[in-house]
Amino acid sequence: MIYRRRAAEQKRRALESRMEEVDELVNQVQPKKQKFTRTDPEYRALEEQLKEKVEKVEKAINDLEQRYRENSKHSEYVGSFCDRKRIELTFWKAMCAIQLIKPLKSETEMMKMKEEVGKILECLKHEAYKQKRSVTNVLLVGVCIHVESYLQEIETWCSDKRKEPNMMDGMEARLDEYEKWCKEKKNELEKYRDKIISAGSSKENLTAGNSEGGESTPLNRV
Repeated sequence: MIYRRRAAEQKRRALESRMEEVDELVNQVQPKKQKFTRTDPEYRALEEQLKEKVEKVEKAINDLEQRYRENSKHSEYVGSFCDRKRIELTFWKAMCAIQLIKPLKSETEMMKMKEEVGKILECLKHEAYKQKRSVTNVLLVGVCIHVESYLQEIETWCSDKRKEPNMMDGMEARLDEYEKWCKEKKNELEKYRDKIISAGSSKENLTAGNSEGGESTPLNRV
C-alpha cells in the first residue's frame, strides 16, 4: 500500500513538472517577454529565434497530450490544460507577429496586421461563446484591449495615408474598405467583450484554469 502511494505521488509530481515546463515555455512567447523590435540590428536573427520557440512550445504541448492520452486518470485533465495552452499560444503568436511590424509604414505591413488581428478575433469569438471557457475572462478582456489598440493603429494609418499628396490610383477606395473593416471588427470586438464580461460575475469562470497548473497573466500593452 505504501509503495503504491509513493508510486502514485511520483507520477503526480512528474505530471506537475511536465505541465510547469509547458507553462513556462508558453509564457516565454508572450510579447512582453520579447524585447526586440524590427529596428534592432539583430532583428532577423531574433525573429528566427522566436519562430523556433513557438515550434518548441507546440511540440511540448503535443508531446504532453500524447503521453497522457490513454491515461484514464489524467487524460481529461491534461487535455484541458493543453487546450488552454494552445489558445494562449495562438494569442501570443499573433501579438508577436504584430509587434514585429510596428510601427506601421507600408500597406503590406498594415495588411499583415489585419491578418493577425483577424486570427485573434476568431479565437476570441470561439472562447466568448463557449459554455466552459479554456482560459480566464481576465486574460480574454486583456486580449480585447490589445485588439482595440491594433484596430486604432490601422485607422490611424489610414488617416495618415489620406493626408499624403499624390495618392496612388485606387488607394482612396482601399482606404475606405480598410476603415469599413475596422468599424466592423470594432463592433464584433464589443460583442465578444460584452459576452466575456457578462460571464465575469461567475466565480467559476473567473478562476477557470488557475487550479489546473496556472495560467499566463494578462499582457501589458505592446
